[in-house]
Amino acid sequence: MMDHEGPFGWARMTRQKLLTVHQRLASLESMTWHEILIRGKKANHAVKVEQMSKPAQDRLLELELDDIDELVSLRVTAKERVWGIRHGGLCNILWWDPEHEVCPSNKKHT
Repeated sequence: MMDHEGPFGWARMTRQKLLTVHQRLASLESMTWHEILIRGKKANHAVKVEQMSKPAQDRLLELELDDIDELVSLRVTAKERVWGIRHGGLCNILWWDPEHEVCPSNKKHT
């Protein structure tokens, strides 16, 4: 389900950054969604589509995913995020957001 094109596409990721993201995602594999989203809510959380940037909403429309209500944001670094669609116990990875543009924050250092 990974989007390789568009403003949040994986095609622009370097090999080194891919290894970093892989390590981060692997560290979440042994955790429950409660641990990831409730205990780690400052780093990881679900975001309603209507709260996302216009480019993110437009891309969901292009991908024919406009029936999705929310995406999951998984923090890699202070700024970098991986976005996915949660289906029960799984998360289908969708976007790479190195500049925190899917859902920009007004908080300092994000």
